[in-house]
Formats: sequence, structure tokens, C-alpha cells
Amino acid sequence: MWSSKLRTPKDPRDVQIKLRPDNIVLRRDPGAGWEGIVVEETGLSVQVNGTWIRILADGSVSREADGDTTYLEADGAVLKKTKFAEAMVSGDGVELTRRTDTTIAAIRHDGVIAKSRDAAQISSE
Repeated sequence: MWSSKLRTPKDPRDVQIKLRPDNIVLRRDPGAGWEGIVVEETGLSVQVNGTWIRILADGSVSREADGDTTYLEADGAVLKKTKFAEAMVSGDGVELTRRTDTTIAAIRHDGVIAKSRDAAQISSE
């Protein structure tokens, strides 16, 4: 339900607005909630508590935080990239893959595979 009461924040933060021919940028000092919004012809980006979330015109979404990135593609596929591994699930849920520096594994419609990428990197324990 919408309320007409205005609330004054306990700790107001200045907002900077930039109107440019190719985009609109809103920025404010760090704190709880959003810190930046960028509106462009190709999509929208929002920074919330240090995390960037991008929504592109094709419907895909990405989330970047602390060096990790998660992508939700327009076809429903999900890709996660971290400093340790990369994982993917296809949009229809039929295929899954995982890659690290030393191994690769995949579940596909035609079978399962798990292999060492470099036998010299795998310990014999």
C-alpha cells in the first residue's frame, strides 16, 4: 500500500546526477542501499553495497561482487565465475559443467565426463 508520509533518513547522503547524451548516472555516498545507477540504451546497472548488477536489453543479468561474477543469460543459462572455478547450467537444465585449474567435469545429454586438465597438477594422495 502506498503512503504519502515522507520519511527523513537518519543519515542523509548527497546524490549526484549526471545527464549525458548516451546515459544517465546517479551516484551517492556509500552506505546502506544503492550507491550508483547507470541507465544506458543497452541496459541498466545498479551498485548496491559494492555489488554491481547489470540488466541488459536482451534480458540477461549479471552480478559482480568481490571478483566473482554470476551471469543469467537471456536463454536461462547460468554461468558462475570465481577465482577457483567456473560452472555452467544450460537454460534447459540438461547440461552442467564445472572447470577448475586442475579438473573439468560435465553432465550432458549423452553422458558424464570428469577429467584432469593437467596430470602433473594432480597430487597422488
